[in-house]
Amino acid sequence: MSVNPHQFPNSGEVFLDHAAIFVEEFEHSGAALERLGFTLTPLRMHTSALKPGDPLTTLGTGNRCAMLRSGMLEVMGATGDTPMAQQLRGQLARYPGLHLVAFSGAQAADHHAALETDGLAPLPLARLRRTQSSADGDHIIAASIIRLDAAQWPEGRVQIVCPEMSPDAMWHPSLIWHANGADRFSEMLMVVDDPASRAAHFGRFVQRPVRRAGQRHVLETERGRVHFVSVSDVLRYLPGVVIPALPWIAALAIGAHDLGALQALLAQRNVAFRVHGGTVQPEPSETLGACFVFHDLTDDRVFDALDEQP
Repeated sequence: MSVNPHQFPNSGEVFLDHAAIFVEEFEHSGAALERLGFTLTPLRMHTSALKPGDPLTTLGTGNRCAMLRSGMLEVMGATGDTPMAQQLRGQLARYPGLHLVAFSGAQAADHHAALETDGLAPLPLARLRRTQSSADGDHIIAASIIRLDAAQWPEGRVQIVCPEMSPDAMWHPSLIWHANGADRFSEMLMVVDDPASRAAHFGRFVQRPVRRAGQRHVLETERGRVHFVSVSDVLRYLPGVVIPALPWIAALAIGAHDLGALQALLAQRNVAFRVHGGTVQPEPSETLGACFVFHDLTDDRVFDALDEQP
């Protein structure tokens, strides 16, 4: 399996890049995702520099990642007692599951300036530095991160990551093979009180359009979509789910190569799941509180398709 040469956006593009599940600890959490058939990177700590040349500062969080051919899934936990670690623990106290949505862009300074012009008052650019291990050794991961004040995001942590390295530093071929056939992070589903206004706010942040699709409001990027729905509509997409809190980053959709093989793997490993509208959905109790919606690679508009089900 080869690395996707278009893993990072070109100039003027924005991608739905990755999502993160916040966890209490890494041993059980990593084992849970490996049981689902994901290959995970080793545990690495987050560090940052306020500006180029400054010494790196430990942020008090760490992660393990499932690197997909397009995008990735992150498991993040607190490793210290820092403001970022306290924020993570605060979100985790609301519910176990997804708490971070990351888009990716190509021009951090330009996007940051555009948000200032729009009156959204972005925080100063954060500069992330950490290492990633692969079969070729350790690589430096570097990026500038655009954020708004946390008070603007009741949903969780929302950011735009602008990479400053080659995709090969993160997406090594040895990391993007997964026993469950996972290939692409395609969509997300959020449950909120006011889908129209929250979708519009996200749209202003990433500077991309929002469309109406029945009761859903959909943020479109050049790669991937975020769907906003109300409590009354969520069971159409996630049957049987129990909403833990509002707002709720409920689900991520992942394209897989062979859904039949995926079902066989889950059954062999005694992972409870349901099949709904052509998707395979492990029970949230099996997935660290997140809802996974696995779909066929030929159809990446998953929630549109589920709306068309009788």
